[in-house]
Amino acid sequence: MDSVETLQIAWMGLLSAVFISLSSSVIGVYLLVKRLSMLGAGLSHAALGGIALALVFGLDVNTFTLIYTVFLGLAIQYLIQKRGLPADTLISLAFSLGVAIAIIILSLWSALGLNIFSYLFGSILLVSETELLSVFFISSLTLMFIALHYRSILILLFNEEIARLRGIKVELVNYILIALACANIVI
Repeated sequence: MDSVETLQIAWMGLLSAVFISLSSSVIGVYLLVKRLSMLGAGLSHAALGGIALALVFGLDVNTFTLIYTVFLGLAIQYLIQKRGLPADTLISLAFSLGVAIAIIILSLWSALGLNIFSYLFGSILLVSETELLSVFFISSLTLMFIALHYRSILILLFNEEIARLRGIKVELVNYILIALACANIVI
């Protein structure tokens, strides 16, 4: 590998780190104020089950894990909002579900073990151009949504009733922010 390729690889890793840190820090404020700070830890472990399922069924791991994690996050938000269940309990259940799925799959298909761990403990310097584009897309989408709806999100974070009175679609904004948070967790 020559120095030009090495430099290109380093730049791709650096760019992906910058994009991820910007969007994750912005969406993290929402999670922190909504008392969903453990969502990142819970869904990152739950994503392990998505990785294992994708490997078993021969699906694209990144795409399937993104869909799986966003679906799980939206299900958690639904159960919090519609059923009034405690967020920490639901996040713990998602955490346990994902890890349990991965353990079952690993025990049945031991040859997949190395593949799963390569996704979990990869290197930022191994980011492909496709992955960099998806990181850029998700980060840009997150930052644009928050920039365009900053005032609405700010009102929603401090008082959902006032946000409803001002005509803000509170449930929709919450679902979109959870979906964006889940996408940021996966990338």
